[in-house]
Amino acid sequence: MRRVAADSDDVVLAAEIGAAEAERLQQCLCPIVRRVRLATSAQQVLERLREETFQRAVVATELVLGGQPILARLAVLPSIRCLVAVGPGGDGEMERRARGAGACAYVVRPVSSETLARALTGRGGGAGERNLSGRNPENGPVGWNQVPS
Repeated sequence: MRRVAADSDDVVLAAEIGAAEAERLQQCLCPIVRRVRLATSAQQVLERLREETFQRAVVATELVLGGQPILARLAVLPSIRCLVAVGPGGDGEMERRARGAGACAYVVRPVSSETLARALTGRGGGAGERNLSGRNPENGPVGWNQVPS
């Protein structure tokens, strides 16, 4: 049975491509959110979604299920208000695909707590809230590889 956390804004679904990467992501998220639910595969992401409703998610761009990025599956869920993609730097195509799949922000590995906090809260530009237009309402176009400031 699916449950909604009492304060689901403080619970983040975090999905990375391996155990070491997931541990690093969790370490970076712990100082800024109350609880992190980890997944290290697209299948685990679906399992976590069956167990609980999330408003925010930080997901590796490389996670794919049935040929479709897991980011795209999460982007269409009405409960998800903030979807942050984590991926490699220097790969403009990956960044464009993440944004096109519905990510509000793209964070380059290795991640830091500060960068994740900006991406999840949308401080200074709205990246933390659902804005799939690819535009920052106050400052014009949002870059593929940056959190608006």
